[in-house]
Amino acid sequence: MDTNKKYANWALIAIAMLLFGTAIATVQYKVPVVMGDIMMKMDMDAGSASWLMSIFTFVGI
Repeated sequence: MDTNKKYANWALIAIAMLLFGTAIATVQYKVPVVMGDIMMKMDMDAGSASWLMSIFTFVGI
């Protein structure tokens, strides 16, 4: 069995994982920047605001 062929695209996989990780981190930190304004304008408590952040991150993924 040839194991060299199995791992031939390791660089491509590493770049894809890096890009996906960066995208997820970027999406996750969009909401906290404006969380205070969203909570004030929509009359939300901290529990509701945390659900909003979780849903936003899930949709981004």
